[in-house]
Amino acid sequence: MLLTSSDLEYPLGRLRFPSLTEPADPVMLTGFNYAFSQGGPIEQSFDARVRVKSFAFLAGEVRGQRRGAFFTTQRIDAGLTEENGRYLLEGGYRAAKWRVEARAERRPSVTPPPGTVSTGEDGGWVIDTRWALRFNPDLELLFEFLEDTEPSAPLPTRPVRRGGVGVLYQRGNHLEILANTSRSHVRTEGGIENEVQRVQAGAIFYRGGFQLDSTFAYSDSTGRLAAWEGLGVVGLSAEVGSFLVARAFTSNRWEPGVKRFEQDNRVGLTFFGRRHHFFRGGQVGQRILDMTRRAYHLGYNERRVYDVDGLRALRERLALSSMRNELAVDLDDLYRAEVSERNVPQAGFEIARHSNDIEGVSSWIYRVFAALPWRIDWPFTRSEDRVDFIRVDYTHQDLDFSDRSDLARELALEVALNREITARFRWIDPARTPEDVALLRTRPNRIELEFGYAFGR
Repeated sequence: MLLTSSDLEYPLGRLRFPSLTEPADPVMLTGFNYAFSQGGPIEQSFDARVRVKSFAFLAGEVRGQRRGAFFTTQRIDAGLTEENGRYLLEGGYRAAKWRVEARAERRPSVTPPPGTVSTGEDGGWVIDTRWALRFNPDLELLFEFLEDTEPSAPLPTRPVRRGGVGVLYQRGNHLEILANTSRSHVRTEGGIENEVQRVQAGAIFYRGGFQLDSTFAYSDSTGRLAAWEGLGVVGLSAEVGSFLVARAFTSNRWEPGVKRFEQDNRVGLTFFGRRHHFFRGGQVGQRILDMTRRAYHLGYNERRVYDVDGLRALRERLALSSMRNELAVDLDDLYRAEVSERNVPQAGFEIARHSNDIEGVSSWIYRVFAALPWRIDWPFTRSEDRVDFIRVDYTHQDLDFSDRSDLARELALEVALNREITARFRWIDPARTPEDVALLRTRPNRIELEFGYAFGR
């Protein structure tokens, strides 16, 4: 069945309407991605995903030396990947009031250097679990616990034990607050052990074409390498009329004795070929709010999300539930709202300044892009029947090291044949670091190609 709106013509024709609640017969391809890159050794990756009736999604991936298989239902997530002897087991379960996610990573055994007396050590497991207890559609209490079964293994600096608690509050679509605290036992590769206490708080506020994102964190390390660190991140996006969006962003990290450990400042402006919509506003925001609250009252634990891929995953999970027929209208209406309020950027720029006082590097970054929507017309015109088609991005980065300077460049081309099928090309000319110069290393240009298909995106 096709969407009936006249503004859905893509280069491949009219966009179909993907009813996620209809079962596959018996299997249907819902995702496919192939990527190729060359810049030295050739690297390739492939992943595919299928739906089995209305029971589950099955997926597999091959990414270089990594192999993986995944299984998903409305309640259960499971996956297994292996790469060079390193195994990763992932799983999760969603109940009506609580949710648990777990990762168990099996590291390969540590082989001692030639000529040493050591016989080697077992790499051990790292168990990382995260729990969420939901009190109502807006409030979750969060827990985390990590344990390394081989804390003495000579591996890079890492936490060998961590515990934490937090809270997530989502007030409608306009306010989101996350606060958490954790305590970690950290072991450096030199065998030094420290205790790290971290406190973090962040908020997202949206109101009428204005969105503010902020995160603030403080960590205090006690032990032989005692230190503290602060982090402050603030981002602002604001509509300037109906077709322009201005953005500003700043991120700062501090450590004792350093005025600024690391700083990143950015400003940008984007022109859209259709009226711009934040996901938290308009029809999409209202549909997200209504559907997640109804799902909660039907016994499903779903957090509100505000991005295309997250919403697709949300609709897929609920389409596998036993109440999928009761939720069918909500799922379809959310997809229609996403399509009708899609954003179509046509031109924009971003200027960024990044510096790291410890590493002794700073850079200016300039990004520009231009897009040609479908149907093809004079560039930079406005029309409500436009959709994404061709976009070209160029990034230029001037880097200043303590003793030299260099530049990096990147060119990207993206072709959206419709909302579900996208092809991408990237050319990357990397900069040489002081370490590359000292070791007489070169960094060849890199080419990346990617083709992706996502049913119901």
